[in-house]
Amino acid sequence: MSILKVPILFQKSVDNNRLHIKAYHGEKFNPPFVENWLTEALIVSTARVVRPRMVIRHSSETALLFIKATPRNTLSGMPAPFLWQFSNTEAFWQMFSSYLSKCKSEQQFEILELTQGFCELCLASKGTLQGFLISISLYIEFCVNQIFSSKNCGEQFKKNVDNLIEFVGTWECDSDIRIRAQKILTMLNNPSINERLNVLIDKAVIDNIHKKIWNKARPFLAHGNVIDFKKEDEFWQYRNYLIPMVYRLMFRIIGYKGIVLDYDGRQFRHVDYKWVD
Repeated sequence: MSILKVPILFQKSVDNNRLHIKAYHGEKFNPPFVENWLTEALIVSTARVVRPRMVIRHSSETALLFIKATPRNTLSGMPAPFLWQFSNTEAFWQMFSSYLSKCKSEQQFEILELTQGFCELCLASKGTLQGFLISISLYIEFCVNQIFSSKNCGEQFKKNVDNLIEFVGTWECDSDIRIRAQKILTMLNNPSINERLNVLIDKAVIDNIHKKIWNKARPFLAHGNVIDFKKEDEFWQYRNYLIPMVYRLMFRIIGYKGIVLDYDGRQFRHVDYKWVD
């Protein structure tokens, strides 16, 4: 496979216990960053929390990267974006390459916030249903805000709010009311998550069902409510719908279009995913 004309080779060892990854140098695709970027792309592609355990650099041209293995019998509650029954390897590598492109565009050594949040999500998925739903609801909100901040959609809005606050500051009748009004107006800078979700629905990033489920789960759990075990099946359904919502938002952030995980109310499946700018 290749990413932005940079070849990346994958090869299993003879005993199938190791995976060798060889990445060639390219413009803004150099060590020591690329070791971390490959790991991040593997984390998201497999929904497994793996970390570089050791990096041995032989020279400026070569290095060995040892990644801490995840035991095969330890299954994450977070399904991978492409299920094991899925046979379209082209889509898998396309997504893998898109995530590497995202890492490359950021040009940072530290793990991306997007990856860090996904790691925490995978860990939470192995715990209680309540804990996982809280984690996934908050991560969805983070991803939504990432999509809009990456497009600088809020800059003009913030300028308009600041102009309005400044205009109110010229009112000379009652200083107490003026100050209180200015403080209230600053709340306009907090984006409406529901308005943003509506935009994403219009752009085919997510579906109405995803917004509906998120609006049920997020306020309920954020205010400290405990899941009623009599309604546990209902919250498992919430979980199943929110998982594909996460992948749709992440794929939008990294610019991937193709196949995406979906839930139809009974089972997970894959559907075509073609969002609009």
